[in-house]
Amino acid sequence: MYAKKISFTAGAAVIAMLAACGDDVTNVTEVNEKAAIDLVEEYKNLPKCEDPIYGSLIYAADSSQVYACTSDGWISLKGEKGAQGEDGENGKDGEDGTDGENGTSCTANQLSDGSGYNIVCGGKTVGTIKNGTDGDNGTSCNIVSDEGDVVTIQCGEGENAQTTELYKAMCGTDPFDPADKFCYAAELYDLCGGKVYDPSKYYCSDEVVYDRCNGNKYDHEKLFCARFANSTEQLYKMMKFGDQTWMTENLNYKTENSYCFDNNDENCTQFGRLYTWAAANEACPEGWHLPSQTEWETLIIAADGNISEYTNYNLAGRALKSAEGWDNVGNDVLAIGFSALPAGIKDYESDVFNGIDSYTYFWTSTGKDTFSAYYVKLSSLNDQALIDYADKSYGYSIRCLKN
Repeated sequence: MYAKKISFTAGAAVIAMLAACGDDVTNVTEVNEKAAIDLVEEYKNLPKCEDPIYGSLIYAADSSQVYACTSDGWISLKGEKGAQGEDGENGKDGEDGTDGENGTSCTANQLSDGSGYNIVCGGKTVGTIKNGTDGDNGTSCNIVSDEGDVVTIQCGEGENAQTTELYKAMCGTDPFDPADKFCYAAELYDLCGGKVYDPSKYYCSDEVVYDRCNGNKYDHEKLFCARFANSTEQLYKMMKFGDQTWMTENLNYKTENSYCFDNNDENCTQFGRLYTWAAANEACPEGWHLPSQTEWETLIIAADGNISEYTNYNLAGRALKSAEGWDNVGNDVLAIGFSALPAGIKDYESDVFNGIDSYTYFWTSTGKDTFSAYYVKLSSLNDQALIDYADKSYGYSIRCLKN
């Protein structure tokens, strides 16, 4: 019916304001629900004030006043009696605001004994206005601010002045202050450090917005969310070694030419998947890559602690292996958190799986020739991290390195 609606909470402060602004309103009870105030551009557009809309409140923008429909016609909240408005044409429907739906208008229905009116908002009776006797003129009320999503009404002057803020922003049927909250999927959320965010993809902690992984919160210092081309999201542990940040779990992202040891899914859960060299070069998530031979050598030097350049005669295996899970030797207290497990391999020639609990091979991104590429081997039989090369069709494990 009207161009716009301005919604607010019909609490005690608003009712007290109305009682002070009109001669015929003296007693209000049980008003505690949400209501709405309609808006017209010009006073002349006020609808005919008659029984069906008694009790309605309308804000006329041209006069910056709020008018109430009573049995005596339209009454200005400045304390003066408004003239009977002419019938106006129906206005065009306004567009919904981006923050939420328009609020529900309220009307006043006369009591059967004629003693007053019930205030009805959204089909619910939220309070009763009893007819009063003529009294002294009320205190004038004015619109003192109409900026953004808030209209501020002031009644009286000086120390006795009362102000009420009416919020235009709505979330479902709830009015809210956009300076503190935002609406998403008909639910209200607190701003996070003053920012609006998508709660389905992010969450707020200590006024900082963090991303979710597959819908879940996680420790961003110890874990990262691996995002793959097909929109799959997986959580992995990570750790920084020197200037490098490595995954500290084997990759378990299913691709073509990747396998679970003995084709058993439980082995993939514990040890990750085994990949051919070509598959390994395509498997790491966004922002991460398959490390080169040189990048592996940097890690081996750091893990050994006593060498300045790579040599097969290193003791880095003691630090790179997990503290548990290996046969024979290798469960060394020098483990630094890289947590390499004896995942075994897939032999492409015999198409069988070997070495679980005894050794593990990691592909590097460095190829040797058309048929072979370099890998890193850890074994329960020694404390070394050995670099060698093998046919690209073998199935080896992957650790990804952050770009």
